Amino acid sequence: MAKRRLVRIEFAIDAAGKPLSELYVVLDQREDRINNGYFAVDMNGYNPRNPNATRWVDYYPAYYHNNAGGVKLADGHAEIKKWVDSRTSVPIRKGVSIPIFVSSPKNDDILWLQQRSAPPKRSSR
Repeated sequence: MAKRRLVRIEFAIDAAGKPLSELYVVLDQREDRINNGYFAVDMNGYNPRNPNATRWVDYYPAYYHNNAGGVKLADGHAEIKKWVDSRTSVPIRKGVSIPIFVSSPKNDDILWLQQRSAPPKRSSR
């Protein structure tokens, strides 16, 4: 029988005071937008609060589950998030590029993701 060893990996998440249950780590991404190993949330419109400034930045979440997608949070639990804004569920068109920055004012799905994103790092000056 092969020997096995348990490896424990520990890491720290700087949530800047947010509960880990409110900080997303990974989510399902649309098949036509997977181009690297991360999902970016544009924070325009978050702070200062201006819902008219929200926009998608090259990435859209998947909506394969009745207009919903899986979201995994930093405390270890997962949720199926129902996307509520029709602009979040743009039809997939294979071979057609989606623009990098897409304005989506007052998009509640972007606001939901912003609320669950890590805040920007503060300058160490």
